[in-house]
Amino acid sequence: MTGIQYTVSELNKKIKDTLEVSFNNINIIGEISNLHHHSYSGHTYFTIKDHNSELKAVMFRSRNKLLNFNLKNGIQVSVKADLTFFEKRGQAQLIVFKIEPIGEGDLHRAFNDLKKFFSDNGMFDSIHKNPIPKYPKSVGVITSLTGAALRDFLDVMNRRAPHIEIIIYPTLVQGEGAAKSISNAINEINRLDLVDLIVITRGGGSIEDLWAFNEKIVAEMIFKSSIPIVSAIGHETDFTISDFISDLRAATPSVAAELISVSKERIIENLSVLKSRLNKKIENILNTLSLDFDYFEKILISNKPETKIKLQLEKVHNVKSLIINLMKQKIDEVKIELKIAENQLQSYNPENILKRGYSIALDDKGLPLKDSKKINTDDIFSLILNKGKIRAKKISN
Repeated sequence: MTGIQYTVSELNKKIKDTLEVSFNNINIIGEISNLHHHSYSGHTYFTIKDHNSELKAVMFRSRNKLLNFNLKNGIQVSVKADLTFFEKRGQAQLIVFKIEPIGEGDLHRAFNDLKKFFSDNGMFDSIHKNPIPKYPKSVGVITSLTGAALRDFLDVMNRRAPHIEIIIYPTLVQGEGAAKSISNAINEINRLDLVDLIVITRGGGSIEDLWAFNEKIVAEMIFKSSIPIVSAIGHETDFTISDFISDLRAATPSVAAELISVSKERIIENLSVLKSRLNKKIENILNTLSLDFDYFEKILISNKPETKIKLQLEKVHNVKSLIINLMKQKIDEVKIELKIAENQLQSYNPENILKRGYSIALDDKGLPLKDSKKINTDDIFSLILNKGKIRAKKISN
């Protein structure tokens, strides 16, 4: 073997010396990606990239304090940095000491253009959303077999709803061919029609990692799906076109499992409530039927000939009783009137008048004297008293 020979350590040392001397205090233009701010150390780690390449970068806490804008994924920036090389790992990294924003990054610009396109065409509108079944019997999961997203999803489903059948449709979720793989899986699930619900899921990552879920081919297939779709892509802060166009967005795979499943305990509780309501409804129906039965029984009885005769006899009896009562009442009234008349007659009886101290004057022929001028002076007349009679003579007028 000819040429210079190096050990790995010697070569990495040579590379380090060459790079750090040649690429000191340089300016780089690129797009921020994979941004992560370390809360404990205060350092910020990110990737700066263009269409074809990327470099890892770090900005230490002392420099972070000098930033006068909000650093975020997807923005185009110009950075001033030193290039360093870590010998043990054989990796190059930028030590950034100044960042200035330029504008929106290419991928974020493309994302926003796609988002506007689908929004303008009404594909995000709630009117197009399929309702999520409350109690799905089977769920199709589109994801990678090797990702943590599937494990997290299944852990929650096995704990909460082991009765739900899970059918996994393995796909690529990142890189070339991923969008086509996901689109084909959605189409195949709809063709087979074996599940009540579809969940599309994967773990978090950069905008590049999640880009397959922003592709038009995936968005259009989600929109066409007759089976409801839940999108659970990345972490809570990650958003894709699939999230907006799906029937429901879940922040994480675990949250998706929580949203689509009802725990066994809750199902038992719901069944108990439904049983109570059903028993109450049956009781009300039986009570109503009982009242109806009594009503129709009375109608049937009332329509029998013997019942009609009985009712007519009762009416005759009632009329007879009414007449007798009226006659008794009339007789009592007549008796009262007769008693009043008798009392009045008694008050005109001469004997009763005499008993009250009055007397009756009779002429010599025995006729009542009503006027003293009817007899002359010295004429004899009689006075009839209550007890006895007196002969009297008129002395003068």
